[in-house]
Amino acid sequence: MVLAGCGRGCPGKAFPGMTGFDVRSSDMRRSGLSDSRKNGTILTGSAAMNRFVTSPARIRSIFRRILFCVMALVAGSASAVSAPNAEVPLAMARMSTPAPVSTPGSTPVVLVLGDSLSAGYGIPLQQGWVSLLQQRIRDSGLPHRVVNASISGDTTAGGLSRLPGLLESHRPAVVVIELGANDGLRGFAPQAITAALTELVALARDAGSRALLVGVRLPPNYGAAYSEAFQRVYAEVAARQDVALAPRLLDGVAEDLGQMQPDGLHPVAAAQPQLLDNVWPALRPLLEETVAIDGMADREALITTPADQTP
Repeated sequence: MVLAGCGRGCPGKAFPGMTGFDVRSSDMRRSGLSDSRKNGTILTGSAAMNRFVTSPARIRSIFRRILFCVMALVAGSASAVSAPNAEVPLAMARMSTPAPVSTPGSTPVVLVLGDSLSAGYGIPLQQGWVSLLQQRIRDSGLPHRVVNASISGDTTAGGLSRLPGLLESHRPAVVVIELGANDGLRGFAPQAITAALTELVALARDAGSRALLVGVRLPPNYGAAYSEAFQRVYAEVAARQDVALAPRLLDGVAEDLGQMQPDGLHPVAAAQPQLLDNVWPALRPLLEETVAIDGMADREALITTPADQTP
């Protein structure tokens, strides 16, 4: 995927055949809502405090966020990159209604945590690649249900804020992480992006989920050194964390103006099947693995159930 931003002298314009994203403070405020509100329950007073403090997962998450913030500040202060002054309108958040928590034997969930490329910016939501993914799963005879938790303009920091609550609500078998484009367009230090993506993978794994990273590319106007360092982030995180990688979401799309919307930033509806084709080869093995593991768990439960209690 090639993302376009504006360099000095071309504010508000996009380079042909490239795409780009930005983030606004409203998104950061929205993504900072408490997990309890997102899940439909508002806890106050001692009940909220007890739930927050006594959960080991919460404590680990808080520690990791503090560590990430420190790393981001250190890396950001050392970075001399000046991000081009590009902005795009932000779409309304498109998130699936929270469903009952998945349990062994129930329908496994695929959680997609992304930005506007996965939120279906500028096109009907049902035509986006994430919606097409649900049909592809059915056609492949797999049982998974897709939950699209993507928000236009989101960053890895926003993803870190939202993911713990999403994991708690949906108990996904697979988490697809399609974030980082806005971090790069804002000139964030590659070390900070690496730390955030690593933490996202760790959160997913701590919850018992498999993770898939979906990579992006930056336009050349960000400078060869920064663009190359950014591009290496996804491959390095995937290698170090031994996690699946779909390296280029917009491969074969961003280079063709006919497959891009008039803003030159987002793919048209007709290009969405290609986005899915770019993700599917890395995603399908994870889906098949989770089905196999779930089947083994069901068989073990049946074997260990006394004969007189077998349904």
